[in-house]
Amino acid sequence: MGRRMPVSLQIRMIRKYLVRHGYDPESIDVRAEIDPRLGYRANLRHIRSLVVRGDYRRGDLEETLSQLLYTAQMLHEGRSERAQRMDDLYRARRTIRPKPNPRSIVMIERWMNHPERYDIEGIDAGTMKRRYRRRRGRRG
Repeated sequence: MGRRMPVSLQIRMIRKYLVRHGYDPESIDVRAEIDPRLGYRANLRHIRSLVVRGDYRRGDLEETLSQLLYTAQMLHEGRSERAQRMDDLYRARRTIRPKPNPRSIVMIERWMNHPERYDIEGIDAGTMKRRYRRRRGRRG
């Protein structure tokens, strides 16, 4: 039998899995739900069964989404004039299209932490795409 994955790594990977699939990892106490005697796949299977079964409710997504969009609009209006002008002119590489699903809610929360990296359609998405220069590594 092979080595078992450390519990801390299992927790990190399960949280990444939850984010990737549109669930808020803070709504599930992953550390309390996993069994340290089991491997990663068995623990992931257990967490997925909890999420699918609905032991952890996601709440009213439409209401949460509308509150987050209102907050995002206020944050955008509170930014500097130059930042607003650049956001309205250019489109970021990653544009969020808000839908009432957990993934959109997580992405809008990410936008609130880094509004320069993402755009939300209908709030700060511009029309022009930026030209990104390819970076070259240093020689020598």
